Amino acid sequence: MFDVICVPVDGSEYGYKAADVAIEIAEKFSSKIAAVHVLEEFSFSSYDSEEDSGDAILAKITKKAAEHDVEVVEHLLTADALRDMKFIIN
Repeated sequence: MFDVICVPVDGSEYGYKAADVAIEIAEKFSSKIAAVHVLEEFSFSSYDSEEDSGDAILAKITKKAAEHDVEVVEHLLTADALRDMKFIIN
């Protein structure tokens, strides 16, 4: 029914709950998960620390999914939310 389930994760409690639901659905339908974390393009913090944080968030999802035999493809993206939002909402 679902080949790939895309789930955005930001490291928040709600993001991890969304990932849990995605894992449950993926397990039921033998689907893969595309886990997406977006780094702010023009962040005031260090890019390396932001990237490390994003990698850790995605790794946590991948590890949990592996416990349920669900494959995860990790996507760590960089975007400017204000600039790119117009493409998402239109």
